Amino acid sequence: MLNYKDIRLWRLYALVLILLSAFILFIRTIWILQIGKEGQRLREKAKKQYFSEISLPAQRGIIYDRHKRPLTVNVEKVEVYQHGSIDRKTYNILRRYGLYTVKHPKHIIKIGNINPLYVDSINMINRTYAKRHHGKKNYVLSIHRYFGRYTVVEEGYSSLIGYVGSEGVGLYGIEKVLDDYLRGKDGILPCIKSAGISHREKFFTLDRGRIEPIPGKNIILTIDAYLQEIAYAALKEKVDELSAKGGFVIITNPKNGEVLSMVSYPVKNNENFVTKYPYEPGSTFKLVVYSAALDAKIISPFDSIDTKDGKLTVENKTISDVHKMGKITWLEAFSHSSNVAAATLALTLGRKKMYEQILKLGFGSPTGSFLKGQCLPPGYYKKWKKSKLATLGIGYGLLVNGLQVAMAYGAVANGGYLYSPKLLLGKNPIRVRKALGERSVKYLKLFMRDVVEEGTGKKAKIKGITVYGKTGTAEVYDKKLHRYDPRRKVVSFVGFFPNDPQYLIYVVIFEPKGVPWLMYGGDVAAPVFKKIAENILWSRLHENI
Repeated sequence: MLNYKDIRLWRLYALVLILLSAFILFIRTIWILQIGKEGQRLREKAKKQYFSEISLPAQRGIIYDRHKRPLTVNVEKVEVYQHGSIDRKTYNILRRYGLYTVKHPKHIIKIGNINPLYVDSINMINRTYAKRHHGKKNYVLSIHRYFGRYTVVEEGYSSLIGYVGSEGVGLYGIEKVLDDYLRGKDGILPCIKSAGISHREKFFTLDRGRIEPIPGKNIILTIDAYLQEIAYAALKEKVDELSAKGGFVIITNPKNGEVLSMVSYPVKNNENFVTKYPYEPGSTFKLVVYSAALDAKIISPFDSIDTKDGKLTVENKTISDVHKMGKITWLEAFSHSSNVAAATLALTLGRKKMYEQILKLGFGSPTGSFLKGQCLPPGYYKKWKKSKLATLGIGYGLLVNGLQVAMAYGAVANGGYLYSPKLLLGKNPIRVRKALGERSVKYLKLFMRDVVEEGTGKKAKIKGITVYGKTGTAEVYDKKLHRYDPRRKVVSFVGFFPNDPQYLIYVVIFEPKGVPWLMYGGDVAAPVFKKIAENILWSRLHENI
């Protein structure tokens, strides 16, 4: 039987055990809340309830032309949001600022934009409102600063520069391609939420922990703003005149691959005709077959070929000339753009040589995300039938983009070197390869000069100036009809000048409307080339006076 002394001792042991258990439980709880995963979760939850961040927008880098003329501008803008209901007096004041307000919004709503100069006035309205209601209600207005992005001159630049979305991310054109470079990094302003049960409560900003925004980097393009404007004006005039689907103009310096101008018209729903639509080039692609034949010494300018009645049938496919030419020289065949002569030459070269020359001149290769074109995988030429080879010789059966054609003809202008197109000033030009031999360069210049003097490109002729050029016309393949539609054409002209070429201009117009036998590259695109070239020459003359 336990005595009183033993009972007291057991009570003491029990109390010590309870206290020890409570202490252990306390330590365990502290451990869980301070160090364990549950503590981390609760801390994160508390931060979300009491702490927040305001994004401090970074200014986007400016895009300049080659002469340091700004092509884009950042404009600070302020959006105003309403939280909860407002009284009549505040409502009337806000209306004076042109802000649309509602009395009982269910959610935070945007009520309009204001001039950044009025930000202090909005803050004063907030303070006055809170004071008028004896601090019982929270502020009902909040502001969000950001930078609007605009091109300095919308016409002529939107297809190249592109645009920036509402989140400050480049979505198109240069703005998209160089977005990581231009965007910069937003800053952070830590905040504490005021007391309340709603996520609508006002924030109190903290200077400690503030991270300033880092502006984006500026870029200088190779684009010349003056050339961009005259190219756009000439293109727009012709497209509107012929109610064409659209078109583009590319101007380059063939000596180093610099892109001096790149315009597209019209620009609807981001339809940039330079970058979005690969196409079959037609007769401008005859550069491939003639250059290969000249370098291989298969032909000479004054050797003759009999085009007979202007028709050539290959595997049940007939290739025709616009006019019967009979027996002509290769110079005349190129100058007057004989399809029969070019197709015959392609068959003479064979599949492998034709394939190699296509790749050598920069066609059939990947062009990246900015430009689209068809790729020819290794060994693809082995699948070509004779009819495919013949049609390749006249510019059908392969999709290209504008810069590919411009760079290929640039190789004729600069002595045979293929350059990669260059859009950023200050970067070293990239010489891809020696694409043409001395013999082909020499005779191709002779051929292209004769195109303008005596052939299909007479409308590109400029008095007193030697112009080298090539016309192109291709019918558009109708997927619904499963055939080429002679009423729908892609017409083009590519040329360079003067004798030591500093400018290459490539004009392409899609589906001009009019008399079918007048809708050819020499009739439609060559005059656009001439107008642009004359403006360039005029500006150079005045610079030297």
